[in-house]
Amino acid sequence: MPKNKKKKIVKIEFNKKKEENKKHELVYLSKEVISAHILAKAFEALDTEVELWNDLGIIEVVKDKMILDITWFDEGFEHEEDIKFIQENGLSSCFTVHVTDECTDKLYDLFEQITKQFGGILCEDSEDFTPILVGQL
Repeated sequence: MPKNKKKKIVKIEFNKKKEENKKHELVYLSKEVISAHILAKAFEALDTEVELWNDLGIIEVVKDKMILDITWFDEGFEHEEDIKFIQENGLSSCFTVHVTDECTDKLYDLFEQITKQFGGILCEDSEDFTPILVGQL
């Protein structure tokens, strides 16, 4: 390229009208003491691709086109109602679960297997942990 010619910078415009898939935020609670490593191994046994960041307590689970972002929740709860619910039900482990709305059926199938193994519930991240979507206390 000759020295006196400048490179042309091309700006790429992305389709701003395309809406991103809405993330659904859920909570998995169990009476069993479960680490991110243990939960990741359980998902691997369910024929999923799993990536684990053990030090951070983060698990990424891929099944077909569904991607789950699961994070071990070790910060404790701030709200008195949450603490009361946890104590009354003898819950020991908590994970936040993020999935796009269109993948919830596959998610429920996987968590039915997880709750059979470890017990617990998959529920909405709401003030009273309802509705319960999978499992029972």
